[in-house]
Amino acid sequence: MSTNLFDTLLESIDLDAQLLPYLDLSGWQQVERNDSNWSIWHIDAPEDDQPYELVFPVRSKRGERREYARKAIEFLAALHDEQEERTVQRVINYDRDVLFLRNTDTNVNQTLPLPLASDHVRGLERIFLYAASAEHDPKPYFDRPPRAAQTDVQGFSFGHTLPGSFIFTVTAPRLPALQPIQLTFKDLDGEEDRLIQLINRPRARRIGERVARGLQFIRQAERSQDSSLLITEYHSAFNANIYQALVEVALRGNAKVEFDIAWSPKLAPAHDVADFSPVRVRREEISTLKYVAKELRDTKPEPMTIAGNVRGLTVDDNPRLESARRVVILYGNNPITGRSANFIVELARDDYRRAIVAHTDWEFVQIAGTPVRSGDGWRLLDARDFRVFTV
Repeated sequence: MSTNLFDTLLESIDLDAQLLPYLDLSGWQQVERNDSNWSIWHIDAPEDDQPYELVFPVRSKRGERREYARKAIEFLAALHDEQEERTVQRVINYDRDVLFLRNTDTNVNQTLPLPLASDHVRGLERIFLYAASAEHDPKPYFDRPPRAAQTDVQGFSFGHTLPGSFIFTVTAPRLPALQPIQLTFKDLDGEEDRLIQLINRPRARRIGERVARGLQFIRQAERSQDSSLLITEYHSAFNANIYQALVEVALRGNAKVEFDIAWSPKLAPAHDVADFSPVRVRREEISTLKYVAKELRDTKPEPMTIAGNVRGLTVDDNPRLESARRVVILYGNNPITGRSANFIVELARDDYRRAIVAHTDWEFVQIAGTPVRSGDGWRLLDARDFRVFTV
């Protein structure tokens, strides 16, 4: 890594606006001391009585603060066993998720021919565009992306880990502060907080988790030598368009690429993708990805039916307004896992009115749609045919 480039990146770190909030969200705690000249931070050290400690001057010259920031970055990188460059990216983007793409076939000067770099950019754009599309409608294939998905990806930005670096980045929009919601519920067995987080889960995080899940499935399929998982899990991971885009990123088999993801500590990621480790897409896997894309293009989706009880309801505005977001929590059998689960379902105005009555009278309801993994729970997308069975 160029020292000058790293210094430039370090200089961009704002101690108060980036590094300290990053520590606060990452489990570090500020320690109260009588000396007001120092800001002292602790975190528990594994198998050690003494916590780790970072110290920063409250009032100092810019150069001195930068030196303390440098030492903190060095320590955090060693603590997480990662390159300092990656740690700096985590700090600068503490309230954003970041995907890293590395071409492992760069030449000795760590550069890429311009046509290859442009293929990476176009492919990455399409991966996120069609991941956003699937968050609106989990179809196996899109003739064209929905307009709403195009709006979603406008907040994502493309860049490099360092100017001139061969590691590309896609940075998600800032994660918003979760807004409190009023949830009418019954019989949730202490799950209220988790379900509220699912209802409030930002779309940008859901898009990132979908991308991470799809990449993990590719690794799992490669290890098991069974591509069926990539086809059956399209509703919660990759559709045909994303596999086609991934082939483009890998330059149709002419390059080896590696993906990694840094989650913002502002919001805990879903358990199944929380410990994401780098995923490589190799030349040998391109034929499989092309085959899966073709199979998904020919797949005819069929809605699944969920039957159960409405356990909770919430709305973000006057429920009579067409623009209001009306959400119910439906508890019923999950046809994918074979076990009971809570589903977050958004309903139209008239269906929401009927859901209120069904919730009040604890009546049995039925609705069709596509179950998708979302955070540590489930959503029912493309909901339709809502019915109430009155006893």
